Amino acid sequence: MYYFGSLSTLGIQAFLTLKEATNITNLQPWVAMYNRLIDKAYNQNDLLSKNRLEISHNKLSKFTKYFDTEYQQKIEDLFNEEKAINYRILSTKDFML
Repeated sequence: MYYFGSLSTLGIQAFLTLKEATNITNLQPWVAMYNRLIDKAYNQNDLLSKNRLEISHNKLSKFTKYFDTEYQQKIEDLFNEEKAINYRILSTKDFML
């Protein structure tokens, strides 16, 4: 089962809470869509927003472990720069894998 939401502190905390509070053992981030989200946001630099809440390195690692090293680094850089990416920047066309 896949989870997809904003790439922000609240989005990651929602994923971790859902994973830890339910019996859905196969829940994981929808990596392909997060990769598209990251690529689109960085290609159109104005789509990055301010991330107002901090997240622990441990929680961030629990989320990023599903990604390859390139995207792990992009996500860590995003949070180090206190930036976030709202899932709403994606259009219907972006979901057509």
